[in-house]
Parts: sequence; structure tokens; C-alpha cells
Amino acid sequence: MPDKKLSARYPTDLPAWQKLKAHYREMKKQRIADLFASDEKRAEKFTLQAGDLTLDYSKNILSATTRKLLIGLAKQAKVSKAIEAMFDGDHINVTEDRAALHVALRSKLSDQVGHKTPGIRAVWHVLNDMDEYVTAVNDGDIKGHSGKYLTNIVNIGIG
Repeated sequence: MPDKKLSARYPTDLPAWQKLKAHYREMKKQRIADLFASDEKRAEKFTLQAGDLTLDYSKNILSATTRKLLIGLAKQAKVSKAIEAMFDGDHINVTEDRAALHVALRSKLSDQVGHKTPGIRAVWHVLNDMDEYVTAVNDGDIKGHSGKYLTNIVNIGIG
């Protein structure tokens, strides 16, 4: 987290935000078609691969300068430190006065994200219970009220 107390406007009060805002005023005049026409390697330059996941952000109004400014904002806002604090299970959820355990809920049990955080073992137990339930549904051990296999599940959650 930043060394200073966060303002109500944070991160819009950071100098990097102001640079990005000025750049936005220039970029909002651009058209996607023109950006592609002026750079035949645009799709390649603005696509990332991570395993089977492809992120193609070339069809957004942005440039190499935009990317540079966004990275600068992330550095100035100390996003990497905030991410590290979240993965360590630090007390970063100030509204609920606790650690944010989202990453623990989405990790593999072997990752043991935030393993020193009070209450994290309860998360692992819930994940185990969920895994057992999903397996039972998939194996047909749990059926609907009519006795038929479940084919569709609606998951309604928060957050």
C-alpha cells in the first residue's frame, strides 16, 4: 500500500494519473480502424499469452504510450506491493476490517495463500467441501428433487 494515507480521490491525485488524463484527451480523438491502419503489427503488439489464455487488447483505443503511462501509474500507486500484501493475507480490506481472502478462495489448496492469516484454514475447509460437492454432482451421486441427474446449475453469488 502507499506510504501515505490514501486520499478520498486516490489514485486520481497521483501525478501519473494526471499524465494519463492528458494522454486520454489526445487518444479519445483516435479511431480503432485508424490505429490498425497505421500499424500492421498492432494485434501482435497488444496481445498477451499466458498458457491457454490469450488477452487481445488491440481493439481498444490505446497506444504504446498509453501502456507506458498505465504501467507508470501502477508503479506510482504501488500496485505490486498491494498485490503482495493481498497474497500474504495482510489486513487490507479496511471496509470489513480484515484481510481480503479472495486469492485464497481462488487458489489451489497447495498454494496455501495467506497461510498465516487467522481464519484461512476455514477457507481451505470450505474449498474442500465445495470440491466434494461438485464431484458428487458430476458423478451423479447428488440428483435433483425428481431423482434425475443435474444438468444445469445456477450459481448466484456476491462480489
